[in-house]
Amino acid sequence: MRMPTRDWIRKLPSYRNHGLSPFDVRLLAPYASAVAIVGVAFFIRWLFDALLPPGFPFLTFFPAVIITAFAFGLWPSVMTGTLGLWLSWYFFVPTLNSFALERGGILALVFYLFIVIVDILLTHLAIGAIVESDGAIKAKEDLTRFQDILIRELDHRIKNLFAVVASVVKLSARYADSSSELAEDASARILALSRSHSSLWRLGKDADATVQSIAGQVLEPFLASHAGRIRITGTSPVLDIRLVQILSLIFHELATNAVKYGALAGDNGEVTISSPSDDAQSLSVVWEESVPSDFQDGAQKGFGTELIERLINGAGGTLTRLFANGRMTTSLNFPAP
Repeated sequence: MRMPTRDWIRKLPSYRNHGLSPFDVRLLAPYASAVAIVGVAFFIRWLFDALLPPGFPFLTFFPAVIITAFAFGLWPSVMTGTLGLWLSWYFFVPTLNSFALERGGILALVFYLFIVIVDILLTHLAIGAIVESDGAIKAKEDLTRFQDILIRELDHRIKNLFAVVASVVKLSARYADSSSELAEDASARILALSRSHSSLWRLGKDADATVQSIAGQVLEPFLASHAGRIRITGTSPVLDIRLVQILSLIFHELATNAVKYGALAGDNGEVTISSPSDDAQSLSVVWEESVPSDFQDGAQKGFGTELIERLINGAGGTLTRLFANGRMTTSLNFPAP
């Protein structure tokens, strides 16, 4: 089967080396080939010198330049043209075996240089056009593949988001005492989820989604009303969207419980959020808050606790709670994102 012209051009060194600098080590073999081609051109010209009439000093060097430009590219062809100029000037342009020039010899060299430069430029531009065309085709194919992946990923994420929203509404309904309470609780949790997704868009331009950035976005309403009492510290690895959704809902539930029963229920309590683990195999998140003296574990258990436990178990994580010296420490541990 005949190979298309474009395919065998792609196999040429001139195609692969297009755009390289003249000092690139990848041009060593093409330079050696250029010297060999000049040597062959010189030998043929010398061999037939006695048979050729005067006025053809460059006869074999023109095709040598064209072959080198087409097969090996710009800089090897410049070498071929330069070596051909010196060899033909010395051996075949009057005065022979000398670099002295007669008037006719000057015109001959100017003619040679003009033809060689035109040949090299036209060949270089032709190869370059093919390289650029292939680059544009590849870029279009890559864009098409990226769009397909993006559409599939968007479909997957939307389905996951609907599943999370449905679970939130279902669990909210189980614990709500009235339709208005259901609407209020479900709306607050869905808005927390919405803020996390908005943060993904904003952070994607300037920074990455981390425990700290997500906490800042989700807790924005609480930060506004409890300024200075919520501290977000440390650094964390970049989170994938699944952990962003999970942590957004968990932070919202913990903050809501803190307002109702814990550190933010009074005037002096504080909340600290950190991600202290340096373990590359896991992600740790610690929520620590001061609690009132009459705080009882279990008083706030309900939808929020069940939601947090479900989210953590679904992500393969663990949850521990410790109470000591008037402080409650909630530690979350997830497999590395």
